[in-house]
Amino acid sequence: MHMLDDSGVSYQIVLTKTDKIGIGELTRVLEQVTAELATHVAAHPEIHLTSAVDRRGIAELHETLAAFAVPVGQRR
Repeated sequence: MHMLDDSGVSYQIVLTKTDKIGIGELTRVLEQVTAELATHVAAHPEIHLTSAVDRRGIAELHETLAAFAVPVGQRR
């Protein structure tokens, strides 16, 4: 993350396998990651929480990624 910050490359955190831990532990991890991201200038503040098992957060992640996609024929 420091390298990306230093290079000015923005990035976003995706936490996977969120079905593997309880809500209390997930809340604790999310708070820790949020606090850490606050110290990184290039980090996008939104954190995606996903689970492939129950499809939690997958549609939202797809929407976010699609917003970054460049339509074919419009590339520079």
